[in-house]
Amino acid sequence: MTVPVESGPRIERRVLSIDSAYDEDTVEIQRMRDSLYAGLGGRVVRFGRTLTERSTVLAALRAAAEEGRPYAAILVTSHGEPSRVLDTNSPKGLLLADDFPADELRLWAENRALHFMCCDTGAGPLFSRLAGLGARLVVGFEGKPRWHSPEGRQRWREFDAETVRAVVETPDPKVVGEIRTRWLGRVEQWLVTAPPGYAQDLRDMRQTLGTMVIL
Repeated sequence: MTVPVESGPRIERRVLSIDSAYDEDTVEIQRMRDSLYAGLGGRVVRFGRTLTERSTVLAALRAAAEEGRPYAAILVTSHGEPSRVLDTNSPKGLLLADDFPADELRLWAENRALHFMCCDTGAGPLFSRLAGLGARLVVGFEGKPRWHSPEGRQRWREFDAETVRAVVETPDPKVVGEIRTRWLGRVEQWLVTAPPGYAQDLRDMRQTLGTMVIL
């Protein structure tokens, strides 16, 4: 599905959003992105579960390059393991992994910003390989983004929106690193007065942000 948004100076910065998993946790993240995507000054192409198979994604990346309109950023929402993005439609259940052929990883990486909202994917060599094969920016987590309270969900929504917007509009590790630092400070301030359930979410968020990989 393609989500058109307002035209503007960033209209050629096309974004591919890959929503690979459809359980309660990942669907919530995808809902969090709806309003963000609607407001981005570009054009977002969303691949839902039926389009996320490994070869389908590669074909879409090749076609966009051949058209002279490559995706400037790829945003992935899925389950993960260290250095792996999981996908039930793909062979061996893997959409992306560090031991995939270099040519395939280069197709994902070259001159793009990559953001992975997946548990554990930032652990291991995958992100370094993508950066070494030409990615402008790679962002993800060695830990697990999670929440239980409505307040915790809202904080993750806000953090995700700010981070993804930066990945799309200003793909610079320094910019994303500054966002993380700012949010770690906010979490400490909110913890002072947060009730128990929300406080646990904030502690978990602090821990997860500490595992954030930005290359």
